[in-house]
Amino acid sequence: MSAAAPATGWRALPRKAVTAMRLAWRALRRTRALPGFLRTSYHSSFVPVWSEARQTWHAGFFAGRLLRAIGQGAASLLWRKPVVYSVPVPRAEGRIPRPRILHAIPNVFVGGSTQLIYDLCAALGERYEMRILTSALPASGAHQGVPIAVVPHPATPERIAAAIAAFAPQLVHLHYWGEVDRPWYEAVLAAAKAIGARIVLNVNTPVAPLLDPAIAETVFVSDYVLKTFGAAVAQARIIHPGIDLARFAAPDSFDRHAADSIGMVYRLEPDKLQPEAIDVLIDACRARPRTRAVVVGSGSLFAGFVARAKAAGVRGQFFFTGAVPYESLPSYYRLFSIFIAPVWKESFGQVAPFAMNMGQAVAGNRIGALSEILGSAETLGETPTETSALIVRLLNDPARVAALGTRNREIAARAFGVDAMTAAYGEVYDGVLGADADVMTGFPPAEVYA
Repeated sequence: MSAAAPATGWRALPRKAVTAMRLAWRALRRTRALPGFLRTSYHSSFVPVWSEARQTWHAGFFAGRLLRAIGQGAASLLWRKPVVYSVPVPRAEGRIPRPRILHAIPNVFVGGSTQLIYDLCAALGERYEMRILTSALPASGAHQGVPIAVVPHPATPERIAAAIAAFAPQLVHLHYWGEVDRPWYEAVLAAAKAIGARIVLNVNTPVAPLLDPAIAETVFVSDYVLKTFGAAVAQARIIHPGIDLARFAAPDSFDRHAADSIGMVYRLEPDKLQPEAIDVLIDACRARPRTRAVVVGSGSLFAGFVARAKAAGVRGQFFFTGAVPYESLPSYYRLFSIFIAPVWKESFGQVAPFAMNMGQAVAGNRIGALSEILGSAETLGETPTETSALIVRLLNDPARVAALGTRNREIAARAFGVDAMTAAYGEVYDGVLGADADVMTGFPPAEVYA
């Protein structure tokens, strides 16, 4: 029996009405972000301008920045989302069979965990066929190059199991941060076990890991997280997240005011920063009026940070950039000589190694893995007051800043390269998959010709 032809004319009105309502609802959901987007665009249009005559900074309003921010934001909200993370499609795609690996993560928003996945897909995509399972995509951008299956949270175990079974991975790599997303992870873990997939767990934040006999290997992003939360894990190793050393290489020259500037680069959300985190930068600016502060990032804390700087009387010394593309980050790092990490918890974090490899000093709170990353706690304060004082002393001692930058660059080059990181994960995958890591055992490695 053939399918009935779709209704036309007046009979199609109900269907068209439903379609129109769906489109209107989607547009309305997009515009809910509009007030915050406009506020961020406005505040990021004020850039500190130095007056040599008065020896002070003042907030200069740049209309061009505002118009560009509104144009780019409106385009991403309404019709053209910018690319956030992207990797080239592997040459082996569709040509030779490869072991299948599924990366499972509750969201693929901007951050170190998403960057880690895309680094692995870029470096190991010829050896393994990789997919991503998530519950949420970024609202203000899109990823390219890796197929993504979306199962919104909260999701039934049956829906997650169906999504995993559709890809039938030999290995499921859980990128774990626990907290409210733990039930989602547990559903993925159960579904992976049900199809007999090997399981690797990455502990990306300072939380206790999932414990299950089916987890073949647990990877911790720092020694701090392993020692603090992983004592009960038998099969564990540490792999520090790697960075693109070439992209974040020390520049030929920094901005002419960099020696008097401090900066922080974070997603401005409570998972890393508290509402008063900005006070460390504010206190440094008040104690040293020549200081300029650059705050790169956006999020729910953005408006509060701006308000606190304004209330403290140092708004003119602050450049709140809003969110910036990953490709543009090095140019913003060039604006300051000291990276500030006023975090309340830290498992690793790539933004500090970015600064280290660019030859900058790093100062912040003595918390989490920061001293492990830096190889020292000498520029980390026990309290916000101590941290602010450390920052001011560094700003007044350019020779020490330069020496710290040289040491940091050596550490980053030795310990935090993305190539070493992806090679280490390749060893994990090969070890966990065993013979299944090679679909043509006994034959020379396949070559794919474009």
